[in-house]
Amino acid sequence: MAKSIRRRHVGDLFAANKSIAFGRGYCDSIEQFWRIKRPPIELKNALRSAGVSKLWDEEVLVGENFMGWRLSAEAIQILDEYFGNGVSLSAVHIAYEFDVRDDVDRDAFVELLDRYTAQKYQRSTDETFRFQATHYSIDTKIRQLNGQRRPSKIVVKYHDKPGKLDGELEKPRIEIRLETPAGVKATGISRPIDLLDIKPDEIFWKSVIIRDYAERAIRATRRGTTPSPFINIDRRVRAVLRKTGRGCLLEYRRLYPRRFKKLRDRRDLLEIDSTLYYLKSRNRKSEGVLGV
Repeated sequence: MAKSIRRRHVGDLFAANKSIAFGRGYCDSIEQFWRIKRPPIELKNALRSAGVSKLWDEEVLVGENFMGWRLSAEAIQILDEYFGNGVSLSAVHIAYEFDVRDDVDRDAFVELLDRYTAQKYQRSTDETFRFQATHYSIDTKIRQLNGQRRPSKIVVKYHDKPGKLDGELEKPRIEIRLETPAGVKATGISRPIDLLDIKPDEIFWKSVIIRDYAERAIRATRRGTTPSPFINIDRRVRAVLRKTGRGCLLEYRRLYPRRFKKLRDRRDLLEIDSTLYYLKSRNRKSEGVLGV
């Protein structure tokens, strides 16, 4: 029986030409807007009676009008029952957790997500923002300083927190954050119950692209140098790009927009489940279950 090859570097992942990880999507949080200052007390009591008091305790307030919850299917159904006039969905965050194949190195996969993925249809003038291990596709503060409007969508990547579906430590994750009511409706979500009918794989590929921007530089380097068995040109070029601050797909798109359009889309590297997952109400740390 042939021994499997351990894929330890990003170049090895792009050379695989097959799926290297499996992703599951779930609705992580939601923000609703009420014209009144606070949501009705009946909604609060309904959530608590359904055993989702922990979700309510994790509420998110922006001013006095926005509230968010860590969502379960029961919470979504309850929110929909109280969804009426004067209420709108202002933000929805859909998260994807990835399980890598046994022959794939986790650190190489994390680097692929961090540097070789980007938000689709993003402005070339946008700047990314990093905070510790979290990478935001758009720096909203810079947009605000430039007098630009709030982005309708932000892609966030991180790998330093436990998974919410299986509890695995340092789970690689991508979040697609729909940050405006218009962005939420454009995804086909008009009310909370619509969250249970969305296709996570379709939303993911409408928002995220994967391309190997270093491939062109690697080919040019190989043509201009004498092959040596002691030098791995693929790894050397990627390391140089990373150390010089050019190791990011968004930066490559900003500098070379025409070349960027010619890069091959590598969606074959990720397999995204078409079924929505959600978290159990009474014990969110337990195993995730399928949506309806």
